[in-house]
Amino acid sequence: MTDGPNSRLRIASVNFIQFLIKHKWKVLIGILVFLFYVNATSAASSIFFIIFLIAIASVSTIYKYNVKLSFGFELVTMSTVLATVVYGPIVGAFVGLVSSILAEYLPQMIESSSMFWIISVALSAFLVAIFAGPNPNLLFLGLISFAFQMLIAEPIRLLGPIELRLQGLLYVVTGLIWNIFVFTRIAPFLLDLMT
Repeated sequence: MTDGPNSRLRIASVNFIQFLIKHKWKVLIGILVFLFYVNATSAASSIFFIIFLIAIASVSTIYKYNVKLSFGFELVTMSTVLATVVYGPIVGAFVGLVSSILAEYLPQMIESSSMFWIISVALSAFLVAIFAGPNPNLLFLGLISFAFQMLIAEPIRLLGPIELRLQGLLYVVTGLIWNIFVFTRIAPFLLDLMT
């Protein structure tokens, strides 16, 4: 299990995150420019909610630091969907990208599918924007986002050795159950606060 496509993808994911950390000042300046853009086009509360969504999403996977197993318990999908519904797909993609990178980096559990998941979370904001209407169905949007992420990120694990397949299956099943709960119980409450 030290060679093959999964270990190369894990190395690529680690290198990608290390690159972002190495260029943290450039990333920070980019984030500040982005926040200035949001502040210039929206109310000051927008910045608060964007930072709040990134923060809760980023720490939602911290359990992996001790558990060392990937369950689908994360708030990155919810944060991405809510930011997209309220602020549009560009802000949603930004929230998804930053929070998914931090959600992988903070628990120090970068996997072979990490890079694909990070990219798919950001891209899912554009898919959510297509299906969001004046009265968005958060459960539908959340499940669309989750399904898109799984289609992009999980084939890497599901095509790997048996232990990776079991981890991937565990992640998909727990993630589906978790997202149904999150998008019926937590997301509507937060959406009311944000709008």
